[in-house]
Amino acid sequence: MTIHAGRTRRTRITAPALIALALLSAPFLAPAASAQGKDGEIWFGYYQPDPAFMDNDISFGLRSLFHAPDGLGYGLEIGYVSTSGEATSGATTGSVDWDALWVEGIFDLPFGHGHKAIPSFFFGAGFAFENADSEVEGPVGSIEVDDLDGTSFTVQAGLDVKILVGEHFYLRPAARLHWFEARGDEDLDTEFVLGFGRTF
Repeated sequence: MTIHAGRTRRTRITAPALIALALLSAPFLAPAASAQGKDGEIWFGYYQPDPAFMDNDISFGLRSLFHAPDGLGYGLEIGYVSTSGEATSGATTGSVDWDALWVEGIFDLPFGHGHKAIPSFFFGAGFAFENADSEVEGPVGSIEVDDLDGTSFTVQAGLDVKILVGEHFYLRPAARLHWFEARGDEDLDTEFVLGFGRTF
């Protein structure tokens, strides 16, 4: 016996959502004249979900930052990851396919200066649009839940090093934590990122 179900989960506008909206809008509210330069970047990551049964996978996205005269960077990031996992308990096996697209406002705070390598701390917040399909199989049949959609408030923070390559290009290795408000207890993912960018 197989049972199929579909469900959509909706979240309400809360204080974290308002904070995320403020951070997302900050780059557009900052005066353009105060920016000294701009970075445009494509990045790839090695994504490690917090739930132990989920597989590690590849993430990717785009990042754009403006730089103020004091070195502060502010901008936006769009990222995507898709992964799956399987867990067994006794005669019951459960599998999950999960993907998330996030849009976050980012602030980059350099804490060192160098001609070729600039370390910094970065943090940001925004929203993730998540989708999950799951299936539970047991001795008497299986249950499938398709298209479990939801929107989650997110926060990220990490460390990176911007390594200049020539006059206009750079590499940016980074490590960060990513928190998903709507995911319950197993909500803090780890990601190792390598960005390829150009300064303008």
